[in-house]
Amino acid sequence: PMQGTFAGAPPSKTSVVRIVAAPLRSAHHPLHLRGESVQHTTDVVVSPFIGLSGNVRAAWAKSDVDHATGELLGWLPLYQHLADTAAVAAFVWDDWLPPSIKDYIAADAGSAVTARELAVWLAAQHDIGKLSPAFAVQVPALARQMTVSGLPISSGIAGTEERRLARHEAVSYLAIADW
Repeated sequence: PMQGTFAGAPPSKTSVVRIVAAPLRSAHHPLHLRGESVQHTTDVVVSPFIGLSGNVRAAWAKSDVDHATGELLGWLPLYQHLADTAAVAAFVWDDWLPPSIKDYIAADAGSAVTARELAVWLAAQHDIGKLSPAFAVQVPALARQMTVSGLPISSGIAGTEERRLARHEAVSYLAIADW
C-alpha cells in the first residue's frame, strides 16, 4: 500500500525481502519454449534508510488522490520508490536477463560486476527528477510538506506551461547526464 510519513523511526535493522515474480510466460524465455512456466525468486537486501534527512523523506514519488474531493489518500516516498526499483533491477539482472545480454552490456561497462552495478544504479536514479518543483506541485499537500521540510517549492508554477514542459523524465535525464 502507498503510505508515507514524516514522523516515526526508520526500520532499525537491515532486512531481506524475497521478490517472487509471477510465473513467467514469454515466447523469449527458454523454459516457455519447452512449454513450461517458471517462478523466479531472488533475495534483495533492503537498506534500513537510517540517516535520511527530513527533506529526503518528504520527497514523494507516487500519490493516491481522490479526484472527486481532492483528498490525499496516500503516498509513496521517492526514496522508497527508487529503492524498490533498484531491487527489481537487481532481480531482473540476476534472475531473468539472458547471459548473452549481460555479456553484451559488460563488454561496454568493462566487467560483469560493473555492468550490474550500473544497471541497478541507473534504475535507482530513473525518477530522480521527481525532486523537481515542477513535479512536486502536482499534489499541493505533498508540495507543502516538502516546503515545510526544507525543500522550497513555489506553488506559483502549478498550472503553468513551464511546469507542464518540465517533465520529471527529462529532469531525471538531465540530472544524470550532468552528474
